[in-house]
Amino acid sequence: MGIKALSLCLGLLVCLALAFAEIVVIGSEQIVSQGLPFEPVARYSYSQQLFSPAEIGSAGQISTLGFQYTVGSSLFYNANKELKIWLGHSSLNSLSNWIPLDSLTLVYDNTLQLNDFTGGLPGNGWLLISLETPFPYNGIDKLVVAVDENSNDWAGTQDDFYCSFSGQAYAIQYQSASQNPDPLNPPLTGFNLKNHRSNIQLDIAAQHYTPVQPNPHNCASGVPIDGNLSWVSQCSSFDLKLGSDPDNLQSLASGITTNHWQFESPLSYNQQYFWQVIAHQDTQLYPSEIWTFTTAFEPCSPPQNLSGSSDGTAVNLQWQIPATGTASYYKIYRNSSFQANCLVTSFRDTEVQQGQTYFYYVTAVTASGSESNPSNLISVSVPYTGETPLLMQGFESCQAFTGVVPAWQNLDLDGSATWDWPQHSFPGESAAWGWFVFEPSLVSPPLTAQLAAYSGARMAISLSAVAPPNNDWLISPALHLGEKAMLKFWGRSVDPSFGLERLQVLISNTDGNWTSFKTLHSEAYLQVPGVWTEYSYDLSTWAGQRVLLAWRCVSVDALALCLDNLSVFSEGGWVSNQDSYLPIPEFVSYPNPAKDGFCVSHKNGKSFRLEIYNLKGQKLYQAEKLHSFNSQDLGLRLSSGIYFLRIVGDRQSKTLKQIILR
Repeated sequence: MGIKALSLCLGLLVCLALAFAEIVVIGSEQIVSQGLPFEPVARYSYSQQLFSPAEIGSAGQISTLGFQYTVGSSLFYNANKELKIWLGHSSLNSLSNWIPLDSLTLVYDNTLQLNDFTGGLPGNGWLLISLETPFPYNGIDKLVVAVDENSNDWAGTQDDFYCSFSGQAYAIQYQSASQNPDPLNPPLTGFNLKNHRSNIQLDIAAQHYTPVQPNPHNCASGVPIDGNLSWVSQCSSFDLKLGSDPDNLQSLASGITTNHWQFESPLSYNQQYFWQVIAHQDTQLYPSEIWTFTTAFEPCSPPQNLSGSSDGTAVNLQWQIPATGTASYYKIYRNSSFQANCLVTSFRDTEVQQGQTYFYYVTAVTASGSESNPSNLISVSVPYTGETPLLMQGFESCQAFTGVVPAWQNLDLDGSATWDWPQHSFPGESAAWGWFVFEPSLVSPPLTAQLAAYSGARMAISLSAVAPPNNDWLISPALHLGEKAMLKFWGRSVDPSFGLERLQVLISNTDGNWTSFKTLHSEAYLQVPGVWTEYSYDLSTWAGQRVLLAWRCVSVDALALCLDNLSVFSEGGWVSNQDSYLPIPEFVSYPNPAKDGFCVSHKNGKSFRLEIYNLKGQKLYQAEKLHSFNSQDLGLRLSSGIYFLRIVGDRQSKTLKQIILR
């Protein structure tokens, strides 16, 4: 987008909205101690208020919002500077609970300045806030004003805002000295319904006729090429203009008597368009501002000419780019189930067994997320070579950005938080982890140029502990070894400039306690190079025995240690995922799925740390030194979905999946 287009998107709205502004003041009494729009003497508060269209007077763009204050102390400013304000529409006659935040528009998220207070501080006057995003009020519904204060400090008891009596519950308010309410999930108890409202001042540009509220919204992207246009205006007739140059718009239609228009023929893919509506009322013309949108990317046709082969240890796939459209990445399917994402036109599937036949197809995904139809379906047989994989773990079937490796143990015995990845972010970053399933292509921005799995899309990494050294264990299921057993795997240090990572490779033929393991190498630890390096160990000494293998990161303040394609080969033998050597799970969550609430406990009643994450990797809750946990007792209400419970004890860490169904 050029400079001119950017100005149209961001600046023209403000300029036009302010052209015929008028000041609307609602409320004249000087009632205090109502906690509206926020409570200065509380550390945290959140409120919502309603104002009727009869009080406001007309539709228009609201550019400034004011609250009348009386401040007698010097504490007020530092204690009440961090504000978030949302505006919205509502048909409610009164409030009995919170209006959902997703129906409101964030118009201010900033730090107040001293010159925002017209009477100075201390003093009396109006706090006038210039909205970062002017709000188009429709003049029909009630105006919702929501204010969240987050400055984490107290003001003086003589500091307050003036309110007026409203006669009914036009406001809802919550305040606390310790609990910072989340506007996305406001408290369901402890709030107050108010028969008072703030004295407010609105700077509103009345727009009875000028078209507003475009759909698609201004600067929208991914707009369908066969969609429609709509707008809001009280006029009865409209002319419509459209073009790719804001200075040279072409007439699209004239004399339209509805507030919408369906495209008569499809637009071009991935093209920026500019459009304007000119409203007619009597003999007057009311032109809208010039809006803009960008159409969706052209959908991809399927990838072409998929082929595959196998050397006995993996399946190698190749294909050609789609004939039409541009693929952002590809999705690999095996036996009709999703296998992995891939950025290039080739993929190596290492999670295969000799003597088996697999069916594959590939789809293309555009930058907008649209997935193509499947490519041609192929079958690939993996030949038997005499080297039978008893165990193969390449982490492709594991959930990315979790510590969950099914049937394996993952222990975080250092219990330390991990360092942020320089200039990159991903779900669960900086949390306390043992080993972590990592997919570089899903990091923001992607890490694929600096780091890639040895094969496939995913690998296991141990992130550097903030309080070194690392003490992270990845323990295999129990293996009943046959003859000529051999361990092979690949490892690398992400960035040797931070120091080479330190790895121990261990075995136990007694039990699953981490103290029972012995190293397979003579060194105290391996120093892993900065490129993928294969390691192999002869396990024939343990033929006929039941063993567990472990990979332990003992790095000291490095960056990240990577593992991939952990394989055990053996003539005979088997894997037992329910072996008696595996410890009894120490942590449980129940019921699962849960409807109203769930509990977490330790089998022996020991204390633990609990962290709750959503599917985006966002931390929703954390508590230390728990002996039990009941979400209902704490008033923690989670919406329907899948959540990850990160539980850390004195000798074990575990990640559980919790399902909520409401």
